[in-house]
Amino acid sequence: MTIDPLQGNQEAFDSCKHVYYNTCTTSPLIDKYFTARPYHHDFDMYCSFKLNLNATKTIFITGNSFVYFQIRGILDAIKQAKTEFSEAFVIAHPGCSLIAGDLNPVVTDCAIMNGSHDKILDIVKPDIIIHSSRISQFVELGNQTLVHDRFYHEFEKSILHLANYTDRLILIEPHPHPAGSTNYTNPLAIAHAIQNNQSLTHFRIPITDFHRIHDSSWDRVKEVAKICSNCVLIPTQHMYCENDYCPLIDPKTKIARFCDEAHITPKQSVNYVSDLIKAIDYEDEEKKIIS
Repeated sequence: MTIDPLQGNQEAFDSCKHVYYNTCTTSPLIDKYFTARPYHHDFDMYCSFKLNLNATKTIFITGNSFVYFQIRGILDAIKQAKTEFSEAFVIAHPGCSLIAGDLNPVVTDCAIMNGSHDKILDIVKPDIIIHSSRISQFVELGNQTLVHDRFYHEFEKSILHLANYTDRLILIEPHPHPAGSTNYTNPLAIAHAIQNNQSLTHFRIPITDFHRIHDSSWDRVKEVAKICSNCVLIPTQHMYCENDYCPLIDPKTKIARFCDEAHITPKQSVNYVSDLIKAIDYEDEEKKIIS
């Protein structure tokens, strides 16, 4: 069914105003064993989804504000997977990345997150951990040379430490980051341009800008995954970028992929479902990258 792009972008804008699934409830375990929390933010999540109470497995979702906007796709995948879970625990805070360790900036109180998950993870003992966060801010831009430097070693230490608490650690590749590359604000900007018969070609990120910002951090994570026996990567670049650009709108529907200059829409996160299901159910431990 074809959706009118004006209506579609309005709906995308409205979906960004609140967390897509509001059934994430207070978790006594999280409240008891996870107390080192940075400042409150509208996009933080400290709660759990009750799933199949007859199941014996649990799953843990962690990251930064990416989780808040991607929870639709992540939870849909968990529910649709063959593997059943009794509960999905969620701990996520804007600006903070558990896999960045000491690279987390002190100015945003994220430094207190380093090691803060250990107790709750030891209690829950999740069968699977899913992590999604922006990490490009932790590595100097343009530092493309893949060396075992302090950035690599911090990712290595943090990822391998996190992987010790689970049978499978799923790492979602960060999506393109519009901030600084375009003047994009939200889906209504697309609707306004369409309504005024304006070109949409400037709502895109040059592929050179994407790689300059993205590769320095993600390449180091991919390198760590090679020595992480239970790590599985979910690539996402192919979902956004083509040839010379990474469009901020779906070329076919003309509907925005991003809520703002940093986060994708809940609908865009549905594109992650298929690969996440493969990562959750996949039995080939030798396969590091889902494709």
